[in-house]
Amino acid sequence: MNLNKFLAFVAIFIVLAIAGISTAFILKNGGLPKNRGENFSSLENPDYINVGKLRTTTKVNERGERSVLIFRVYLSYDKTNTELYEDINLSLYKIKPIFTEYFKDFTKEELLQKGEIKIKGE
Repeated sequence: MNLNKFLAFVAIFIVLAIAGISTAFILKNGGLPKNRGENFSSLENPDYINVGKLRTTTKVNERGERSVLIFRVYLSYDKTNTELYEDINLSLYKIKPIFTEYFKDFTKEELLQKGEIKIKGE
């Protein structure tokens, strides 16, 4: 097995491990996190739209390697706002590339250095 395949397996393992830990945390705490006033929005009755499982690659690092990322995206919205819900669902084909293109601008090392909380904030 060459180094690129090995690194791809390691990257996939890391992503799956993070997804598993996140899923366990979500299930343990009774669902997705509620809005904690991070100024993302002023939702009183938040609900979530599952954008879906996305797959992309990172930018090539100095060794000429790129990593594969697989992740899920959830967008919160006020469930009483049916117009926003419809707009988001109709625009999912425009929204998905925003997330995948974001990760293409960074190497695996840069993303690990940023961390999940900073990435979500951006």
